[in-house]
Amino acid sequence: MKHNFSYKALSIALLGVLIIFSNCEQKGRSLGSGNNIITLADSVLWQNVGKQVENILGNEQYTPQPEPVFFLSLNKPESIGKFKRFPQILLVGTLDQQGQTQNLLDQLLPPGSRGRQMVENDERFFFPVQNPWSRDQLLVVLVSRDLETLQKHLADKPDDLFNTFDTHANERATQQIYYTHEQKNLEHHFFQNYGWSIRVPNEYFISADSGKTGFVWLRRVGPKSLLRDMFIYREKITDPSVLSKEWIISKRDSLTNRYYQGDYIYSDSLITVREKLINFNNRYAIQVEGVWQNEKLMIGGPFRSIAFYNEGDDYIYILDGSVWAPEQRKWPYLRQLDIILHTFKTVNEPAIQE
Repeated sequence: MKHNFSYKALSIALLGVLIIFSNCEQKGRSLGSGNNIITLADSVLWQNVGKQVENILGNEQYTPQPEPVFFLSLNKPESIGKFKRFPQILLVGTLDQQGQTQNLLDQLLPPGSRGRQMVENDERFFFPVQNPWSRDQLLVVLVSRDLETLQKHLADKPDDLFNTFDTHANERATQQIYYTHEQKNLEHHFFQNYGWSIRVPNEYFISADSGKTGFVWLRRVGPKSLLRDMFIYREKITDPSVLSKEWIISKRDSLTNRYYQGDYIYSDSLITVREKLINFNNRYAIQVEGVWQNEKLMIGGPFRSIAFYNEGDDYIYILDGSVWAPEQRKWPYLRQLDIILHTFKTVNEPAIQE
């Protein structure tokens, strides 16, 4: 608890300094793509840690082409004033640096301050600050005593840095997805008829509704050749132990072969099916993601499936999102689908574990 208090107090102190930098202007909303991160770093330091940071935040995915989750745009630290309206900013430095980076760090983490001591004692190496100059904005100060310590932290705790930006990107994308009216009638329809619900943005329509036999397909078409598909499938199960990566792949292939005109999950030496255990709305769940392909239609793209056993009704559910976006970045659209799928609820929601 003491550590959390110190971290919160430090964030408030950093925010106070940044408000002074911004001349107390009224904050507008941040502008620009949430897939880009403005990066401020000395060129010499960046030569030593740049690839490491890019690999962590890029987190390259095959969609089926290799595609980074985030793009980094390198700028000089003294240009920080140009980026007050950008949604995501990363300042990288070390305490033993000279020049403008040192000046910035001295203002954000003054000598003798608790934050400075945490860095000097190797207790923390990055500090996220919400909304420093604009609304829906994230600044992350990534700093260590020296280059060697910074490289070690990046090697030991890559998920901390990535998850901080990924969570912020999800929050910002959620606001954009539900900025216009939702289709509350569809949410009510699913809940009343099938005992589950999902928040459906305006642009989606029902492409197939066999909810009583376990399958509902939602789709958004356009612009251009863009397709975004989601399905919710449930199956009564007497033995929950059948839930596995292999079961999910087999079940998904059978469903998409029937409803999606022959889609199947593709893999080779580079493109693999990735499995991860996750907490999905207070449920143990298996997340499977990879690439789908349709040889008949000669199309393909990324997908993500989330499967779990729901004790409240003895069903296994599969929630699936997939994208077809030729000659476009695909990962941002898969992020949108994942956000929508995470609004899924059942009549018997599990209690929040304290």
